[in-house]
Amino acid sequence: MKARTDSALGTLALVVGITFGIAAVALSAAMARPVSRKAILNFFGSRTAYAVGQTVDLPSNWFQGSRLTLVMFARGSCQACEKSVPAVSAMVAELRRHPEIRFILAATGDELPMTKALAARLGFAESEVVPLAVVDQQRMKLRAVPTFLALDDQGSIRVLAEGLQQVQRSSLGDEVVALVQRLK
Repeated sequence: MKARTDSALGTLALVVGITFGIAAVALSAAMARPVSRKAILNFFGSRTAYAVGQTVDLPSNWFQGSRLTLVMFARGSCQACEKSVPAVSAMVAELRRHPEIRFILAATGDELPMTKALAARLGFAESEVVPLAVVDQQRMKLRAVPTFLALDDQGSIRVLAEGLQQVQRSSLGDEVVALVQRLK
């Protein structure tokens, strides 16, 4: 009887070991692909890099002196950023009616001419495009583009949208307008 139990436990240990080995190989292969790695890390990590109420990790001259600053992180070669153009351009056009809002498009990556062209389609003026240095990008919490932040004059995040689905949500502009009204 003991030999049979030992044999069954040995077989079980072998099956479990092989299963974990296969899972480790599959996970390693998936992590080698940037898209898969990002999806896996997003699934197991926090859902957003930033949180409402948190102080942003951006230069203070971006938001100080303005009641409300809207920052959109984008990259010219980003397909999700391109897909956001209809929703974001409509929202930016609507929000331009509020002169107390400062607009900044934070250009990520190293393709500034492409990002400036995207910024124009999104409704941002060329003077509102601010290139982020590689050093700044590495120390920031930013994990996805497009990301949209509404900041008060202390750099506190008041409205947040990270990723294409969040940036395209129909209530985003309304949330910012309501925030403008509360800050008056």
